[in-house]
Amino acid sequence: SIDFTNRDLTASRAVADLGFEYEKPPVDKIIAEIGPAQTQVGEETTFTYFARVVNATGRMGFSRFEVETPARVAAVRSVQIFDAQGGLLESADFSAADLDALPAVAGALSIEEVAGNRFALGLPQVSADGALLKIVFDAAVFRYGTRFQGRAFADVNTAIPLQTEGGNATVDLQTDELLVRVTVGSQVAGALSVVPQVFTPNGDGINDRARIELSIYHVEGEKRVEIGLFDLSGRRVRDLSARRLRPSGEHAFLWDGRNEDGILVPPGIYAVRVRFSTDSAADGTQVMRLVHVVY
Repeated sequence: SIDFTNRDLTASRAVADLGFEYEKPPVDKIIAEIGPAQTQVGEETTFTYFARVVNATGRMGFSRFEVETPARVAAVRSVQIFDAQGGLLESADFSAADLDALPAVAGALSIEEVAGNRFALGLPQVSADGALLKIVFDAAVFRYGTRFQGRAFADVNTAIPLQTEGGNATVDLQTDELLVRVTVGSQVAGALSVVPQVFTPNGDGINDRARIELSIYHVEGEKRVEIGLFDLSGRRVRDLSARRLRPSGEHAFLWDGRNEDGILVPPGIYAVRVRFSTDSAADGTQVMRLVHVVY
């Protein structure tokens, strides 16, 4: 249904056109679960993801499967496909795969993409009722109740995927859901690091930029992450701030040693200040580190 609200009694609204896009699902549904169901916040953990195909109507199946993640995965260790009776159909060990040089192919299985919030696998056509997909990967979780949503695509041209439903996909796991919980505490900012702490932005291709990394925990909703570079007099020389739709997770910013006018700053010590707003702190949360610029 569509509901309209109107505070002006002299005005009215109407829907002239209404359209929907849809795709026929590649299978009837997919039941999935993940384990372990609980981990430490920000700690890299090895997860096992099971996805069971339900396809009694004999639909065409899918050849691409994505898993939504809270941050870029550290590794995709292995991918296996089993038939309804538990017989192994396909298996690939990707533990040595370079996730920066994709696709990584092992027989009929492949890692097609690894992004900051998901990874995608290439599969042989999966359509058999009862087929089971098992994926082992390493990732960190940054907020309580993170959902690892799976999506199945009939092919690379599919615009609207079939999403997995949490449930009992296998007797090997007892979680029956896609949510992973973490310990809840008052800390919302993880370690702030600057690498390298001494950098030389002289254009020689070696240590020309400083990478500023920060982890944020338990923060919901779009937030502005303020990244400021200050000299020792307290004057801001560069603003690297950005809005983040999903603030909980790992964030990285690069500083090339230049000020707001694009001019290289003088050599010296500079302070990196990261600040963002939270629901629990009226003045927000702030962390700082020092970085050295030399020529």
